[in-house]
Amino acid sequence: MQDNGKRLEGRFISFATALSYANAERQLYHARVEIARTPLSPLIPYKPAADHEYALARAA
Repeated sequence: MQDNGKRLEGRFISFATALSYANAERQLYHARVEIARTPLSPLIPYKPAADHEYALARAA
């Protein structure tokens, strides 16, 4: 997901989750949601988490 200036970027585990977030942002900023026909090129490269990396059960 990117904003129209390609300044904001997000990755989601599902299309439904991404669309839900996009709709919330759209309402907040009075914008519109557009679905890309081709994959977007990320500004920050994504790689899967390594075996030693994991999510914390809760924040500090």
